[in-house]
Amino acid sequence: MAVKAAADRLRDLDSMDNNARYRLALTLALEANANRVAASRLLRSLQPSDPEPDKAKEKKDKKEKKKKKATSEE
Repeated sequence: MAVKAAADRLRDLDSMDNNARYRLALTLALEANANRVAASRLLRSLQPSDPEPDKAKEKKDKKEKKKKKATSEE
């Protein structure tokens, strides 16, 4: 359906001047990008949420591992 709508808009391409063609090209590109972003957001909303790991906890764990490694090497 979207392809047909875009094709219909290109039907009068021969009668358009260059400025009108540029405007149409930019409009189609902007609409395509907006549709891509909307689809991406929709798909992301359908995925189960995964809580982001706590950065502070990760840093603390890394420091503890370094300490353990340093004490075991001595």
